Amino acid sequence: MAFKRENRVADEVKRLTAEIIRTELDDPRVPVFTSITDVTVSSDFNYADLYVSVLAQDKDKQAEAVEALNSAKGFLRKTLSQRLKLRVTPELRFHLDDSFDKGQRIDEILEQVKSEKNDNVDVEETELEDLD
Repeated sequence: MAFKRENRVADEVKRLTAEIIRTELDDPRVPVFTSITDVTVSSDFNYADLYVSVLAQDKDKQAEAVEALNSAKGFLRKTLSQRLKLRVTPELRFHLDDSFDKGQRIDEILEQVKSEKNDNVDVEETELEDLD
């Protein structure tokens, strides 16, 4: 039962924090296209780890956005505590979510393997034709 409550609290923290970042946080280091992809809450509700996806070209801008969110976590926690109906408002910890980058890298590797496999099939067909 506690696991379900943790999930509900994590979902609510995710929804409310994303809304606060979008509407109330005024930091130029945080791009408009910043989204919270996942939230995990500790079993005692003291900590919430928020995974953030930042649509930026370079890693420095992404790291800067996460740093800005971590520096604004006091404001975010205070605003969240006013909207979240819990006895304890979790301490927010922001992390860069690089799962999209990892997914792209896996796609590139799969495409490379596929093209190598096709190249090998073409070579084998040519060898078979030479035998005829």
